[in-house]
Amino acid sequence: MLRRIRANRLFSPLLWGSLWGVSEATLGHYLHNLQLPALPGALMFPFGVYFMLRAYRASGKISTIFLTSLVAAGSKFWDFFLPMHTPAAVFNPALAIVCESLLVMLVVVLFRELARLYKGSVIFER
Repeated sequence: MLRRIRANRLFSPLLWGSLWGVSEATLGHYLHNLQLPALPGALMFPFGVYFMLRAYRASGKISTIFLTSLVAAGSKFWDFFLPMHTPAAVFNPALAIVCESLLVMLVVVLFRELARLYKGSVIFER
């Protein structure tokens, strides 16, 4: 049982982080080529939130959100093998991915605490 729990804690960030990284590498690449300011970030952020929350739900650990972002950010470094990529074009999106995870972690912790404080209220009932 303990081995299965540990495997899930590692598998979840690897799976969802990899899927997030692939979506960043494909869709994000095409959006960046459009060269419209803020469009790639605005459209890719919901993808990132989806993948981070899926990983969090699978493991139940808040640290999974950060680990998922590290996997996705790590996949951005494959862009160094593509022609005409400057270091800033690789590091900035990777840093943005990690910053997104910190924001999502903050929101998840905030809502978890609000749900604990207002348990039984109309806002958090199912």
